[in-house]
Amino acid sequence: MAMDSFMEAAFNIAKTADFMRVRPNPLVGAVVVSGDGVILGQGCHEQFGQAHAELHAINNALRQKSDLSRCSLYVTLEPCSHQGKTPPCTELIKKHGIKRVIVGSRDPNPLVSGVDVLRNAGIDVEVHNHPELIELNKEFFVNQRYQRPYVVLKMAMTIDGKIADRNGNSKWLSNELSRKYVHEKLRPSADAILTTYNTIIKDDARLNIRKQDGSIYDKNVLVIDRDLKLLNRENSGLSIFQTHPNSIIYLFGAQKELKKVPDNVRVIFTDFDVDGNINLEVLMKLQFDLQHYRMLVEAGGKLATQLLMHNYIDEMHLFIAPKLMMDQHAIKFINANTILDISSTKEFELTEVNHIQSDAYLIYVRKFL
Repeated sequence: MAMDSFMEAAFNIAKTADFMRVRPNPLVGAVVVSGDGVILGQGCHEQFGQAHAELHAINNALRQKSDLSRCSLYVTLEPCSHQGKTPPCTELIKKHGIKRVIVGSRDPNPLVSGVDVLRNAGIDVEVHNHPELIELNKEFFVNQRYQRPYVVLKMAMTIDGKIADRNGNSKWLSNELSRKYVHEKLRPSADAILTTYNTIIKDDARLNIRKQDGSIYDKNVLVIDRDLKLLNRENSGLSIFQTHPNSIIYLFGAQKELKKVPDNVRVIFTDFDVDGNINLEVLMKLQFDLQHYRMLVEAGGKLATQLLMHNYIDEMHLFIAPKLMMDQHAIKFINANTILDISSTKEFELTEVNHIQSDAYLIYVRKFL
């Protein structure tokens, strides 16, 4: 069922909020509608830890009408019913006698259960699951439903899907503006960057944020390094250890005796299989526990393939350079032989097609809800 005009209004007000100020909470909008179909108040959730959309909408409506008992509340996400950083919205709705609530999407957090609370209070509740509203908060839905980060893969490649030549050289496939975009947009939007020992060594990767105005920021970096080779003395001069003074470098390795570890490094021992692949389920749970709700992957084809095969990539940002490698021994974006027929392919939706000078910039989102 398509959204009606009042839910559209709530949807539009939800989109006015700054996602980076709201996260890890979802974007939510609400409108209060009078019995004769006039919007009396509207509002959105503006900042994490502060008032929810329902409170703003109801307070705005009360400035026009003191009695809301004949009003309806349209809200894009199920109202909360638990005490968190803010009081439960269900109590606010009951307090002001609102008799009808239209919910645009159910909250995947089992603590919420606002629909049941409102119905038990005798309030008429109409529930929808509009795809547009779920798409708006896809990161939140992944976080809550799967208890893991929303995982974004960034990859630069040639037209024929090569990410490096046969010797591992990849500088530079994408153009300078594409690389600037990664610093301006992709890295700042993530809570942490996931990579591997091989990527760090091959590129002497800094994995920080270097803005056009000259300012430099750092992010938490997660390095899969089974044998903890980054801690070897010969690697102490790597750029990554010098460029993250305000963040933490997490090394994920197999159990071993440790000597001295740099102040900005934390070692987490975890499981690896006989082929040297990390246990992804454990890795994702660890990231969620560290409050890494959005994770950017900047690594090679091996890790990308592993994540894709196990359905851990939610979004792909692909920078396609107008180049052909034309070498069967060059390094591929995907290196797997596990899907043998077309009916088993992994499905993504192409949501954006852009040009950054000569590069094609494509965004794909996994169909997961």
